[in-house]
Amino acid sequence: MANTDPPTLEPGPLDRNAETAVRRAAVVDRYRLGWTFKQIGEELGFSTQRAHEIYWEAMHAVEAKSVEARRAQMADQLDEVVRVASQVMATDHIAHSNGRVVTMTDQAGKEVPVLDDGPKLDAGRTIIAAQARLAKMIGADAATQVSQDVTVNYTVGGGIDPTADLT
Repeated sequence: MANTDPPTLEPGPLDRNAETAVRRAAVVDRYRLGWTFKQIGEELGFSTQRAHEIYWEAMHAVEAKSVEARRAQMADQLDEVVRVASQVMATDHIAHSNGRVVTMTDQAGKEVPVLDDGPKLDAGRTIIAAQARLAKMIGADAATQVSQDVTVNYTVGGGIDPTADLT
């Protein structure tokens, strides 16, 4: 005899897993677009704390291979930033003001363009920031733990009897 009962509307285990994946993706997508966890929670119907928890659950659920691939991609991007900034540093830049080249008179009385060091300084800051980010990403700047055994000896002096009751 055929089953005539209507199908259950309760989600099965596969449906719950799919729902969890969709919710995680929604949280991660919104966070990457710059939404706050409060905004995400309000939009998706849960607390700020739960939005944060879902985000970190999603981040920890990512396979190590994916993380390594993303790290490699980021390292390549940072290398490109350093390469371009290094080119900027190796190039002389002429100062401009109000759309005109800034000039000065040299010792021979000739008008020559003034060089602008601003772009080189900006490129240097960019290189430092990119290298700092890379060092942080690969753990090169991890805190170093130092341990040391110390022995402290106390000497009571000044004519005080160390066995005397001082109360």
